[in-house]
Amino acid sequence: MKKPIIIERFKDDGEHSHYVLIKSETNELLWDEATEKETQENQSVWAFLYNSDCCESAVSAISIHKTKEGAETAKELHKAEKLKEWEYACKIDECFKDYPFDFDQWWGVKEMPLLP
Repeated sequence: MKKPIIIERFKDDGEHSHYVLIKSETNELLWDEATEKETQENQSVWAFLYNSDCCESAVSAISIHKTKEGAETAKELHKAEKLKEWEYACKIDECFKDYPFDFDQWWGVKEMPLLP
């Protein structure tokens, strides 16, 4: 296999536009920098966010997902785990029952741009 050919493309005014990579044997386009940039600019991801103490803490990204459904599922699983922890804490010490589950916690899902 021969080395691929790198071609620099130019705008109408003569300035650099982008690079393309072409298979030398068949002239098949292997990669186009302009197409890759367009794809990256139009993509987004979904972040599952959590704040363990709304009074004294800040939101943290727990996980990143390709779909909103994936982030929502992660949120529900995380919330279920925190509920189990709270129920266990209530069995050990009755004072935890003074505060309802999730009174100072926050869970959320947010769409965010995918940066290169």
